Amino acid sequence: MVLAIGLEPMTPRSTIWCSNQLSYASKRMQNIHKSSEKSNQSRTPVLHHPTGLPTPHLTHLHGKSIESHKMRSYLSSKGNCMRLQSLYFGRARAGLLGVILLFQSGQTRSGDVTAQPWAQQPPRTTALALFDSARVTCQITPSLSLQYARRGLDIARSLNDPRLIAAGCQLAAEAHFQRGANDSAETCHREALEYAMEARDDSLTAAALNSVGFIVSLRGDYEMAFEYCNSALRIAQREGYHKLAVRAYNNLGLTAQSFDKRVDDLSYFLLALPEAIAIGDTDGIAITHNHLGNYYGAKGMYDSSMVHYSKALVLRERIESKTNSISVLLNNIGNILRDQDDTQGALAYYTRSLGISQQTGSKNMMATTYKNMAMLARKTKDYPRALEYAQLARSISLEIFLHRIALLSTGEIARIFAELGDHQSAYAYSLEYNRLKDSLVNEANRRRAAELRVRFDSERKERQIQELALEQERTYRNFLIAVVALSLGLGVMFFWQYRQKSKAARETALQKSELERLYGELVTNNARLQESDADLRNSLQEKEVLLKEIHHRVKNNLQIISSLLNLQSRVVTNDQVLGVLRESQDRIRSMALIHERLYSSSDFARIGLREYLRDLVDYLRNSYRTYRVNVEIEADPMPVNLDTAIPLGLIVSELVTNAFKHAFPDQASGVVTVSVKSSQNGQCMLEVKDNGKGLPHDFVSGNSSTLGVHLVQILAQQLGGELVTKNDNGACFTITFPFDQKS
Repeated sequence: MVLAIGLEPMTPRSTIWCSNQLSYASKRMQNIHKSSEKSNQSRTPVLHHPTGLPTPHLTHLHGKSIESHKMRSYLSSKGNCMRLQSLYFGRARAGLLGVILLFQSGQTRSGDVTAQPWAQQPPRTTALALFDSARVTCQITPSLSLQYARRGLDIARSLNDPRLIAAGCQLAAEAHFQRGANDSAETCHREALEYAMEARDDSLTAAALNSVGFIVSLRGDYEMAFEYCNSALRIAQREGYHKLAVRAYNNLGLTAQSFDKRVDDLSYFLLALPEAIAIGDTDGIAITHNHLGNYYGAKGMYDSSMVHYSKALVLRERIESKTNSISVLLNNIGNILRDQDDTQGALAYYTRSLGISQQTGSKNMMATTYKNMAMLARKTKDYPRALEYAQLARSISLEIFLHRIALLSTGEIARIFAELGDHQSAYAYSLEYNRLKDSLVNEANRRRAAELRVRFDSERKERQIQELALEQERTYRNFLIAVVALSLGLGVMFFWQYRQKSKAARETALQKSELERLYGELVTNNARLQESDADLRNSLQEKEVLLKEIHHRVKNNLQIISSLLNLQSRVVTNDQVLGVLRESQDRIRSMALIHERLYSSSDFARIGLREYLRDLVDYLRNSYRTYRVNVEIEADPMPVNLDTAIPLGLIVSELVTNAFKHAFPDQASGVVTVSVKSSQNGQCMLEVKDNGKGLPHDFVSGNSSTLGVHLVQILAQQLGGELVTKNDNGACFTITFPFDQKS
């Protein structure tokens, strides 16, 4: 959950460099401390690094100097050294290394971190340095990490930089979480999400969504957690944020284990692991191995579980030392050993985990470990110790609102009293268990209702903003239309005056050219009449080839236009414009299908209506990918000419497209029926109906302002018919028009 911003890759040489510089700082501190004792001066020494960057003042801790072995102890962890090096050497920010050393060693003499010389750097540099320090110390000393994050946030708020504020809120939330204050962590994560969206920073937005989803899952609202993590995954995949995608996959896997709509508990972890390995994300690999260990442990596959836990622990100890992440792994290994009845081994791992969590001050992990130790003690019939551990776990979890552990601890106490034969106490704690369980469900429902209400208000406000923007856009467009119309009017007036002056000369030239063209045509026609029957047959064959080529080229030209519209749609971001382009493509394709059928058949004047409609509907289904909607064609096998086929195809294209887009909301399934029947009295009836939600009650086809309905009315009039609409278990459009099968 820790947000990483701009850390450079680590190399062995740079790691050794950081270690050497810290040893140099340690020796230098000892020399200065000895000199200060001899001179009996109270001033605080200032170190100067060989790069020329001054480190902050290093002061006494509780009246004693900061001893070099403390720094050597801190550097004994390769991960801590890597953190210090990547922050200090990679960013080269003044005083950052000294800040980290200072707060890893203890508090300053004044107790105020803001009084240090590094705070005199430019505000943004200082805030970033504080955030880097908060990130380094988060899992080691969360309380100090929280101090760094809060001070950096104060500076970020004074700069009114939403991106910087979002990053600071994320770090503060992580520090709260490590300290066990889950409610405070959720508040900070939500604030980070708000500022990240304000800054339009996809990386910070995805990280905040993922973090909120994780926190929400801890309090049992798995459905909402799944939505948050899924949103984070979509952003990470779209923008190529591979590390964030790994974190999102892992959180989705955790949530899916408790979410009713899960696809596969294991699938998300199996997606996360290869991606983490591909990008060299050691932290992500360790997280995924831990979750796979949890999965196999829950399935009783203890050997597989231990393999994944061991891999995760090796990776963790390679990059960090005595952190809450290692404490979690030790707890998980202890649980597997407990299930395998290895009591001594489980107790050893629990003890190590408890020591780390007490050192880091993580009440989350302390409560979890005490709960697990209580279960182990009860299993070995050590009831006094089991009761002590369970009550400690319950009191800590209730203090930090860790509802799940509080619930499990209460149930454990009830079981202990039951096994001891104290049924009255067991009954009392069973009632408390049920009360906590009910309150947990009620709290989740209350939070979810509040969340949905906030989301609804936000979406409504966003819609109002969009409507206002559209209104402004319409006003601007109307203004442009007026300006263009005025310009065109002036241009037409001047052009008309010019044309009046040269009208006589142009008309004479046109008449002469027309007479010459007519004379040439008469000569050509006279020559053709004198040709033999064989020449006439050859000419007829050439015309047929030419007509086929014309239809073929018309179809190709229409396809080119459709392709140009498709290329244009790729660079258009406006949904309304995209819809217009797509509808234009559908109309062009419906006409192109006619010419394609004409040049493919022996009859160049008419096409088979049923086959044409089937091809047209198949194209529309593929275009809109509405495979959930079935389309039934009920058409007589009758040929139609070009003048009837084109408007008929456009009408069917418009009405079927309308059904795909509006008849079946929320991806519902349904049926669209296209029926064309001819009668003996020279009439033909076209009917397009669906079993969807139907037309609005106030819908009147003649008063509709949409282009599609208006186009259908015009095409119906062109066929000599009239559009009739009604609701008949869904929308129904009927057009009856005169039709002569001999034409």
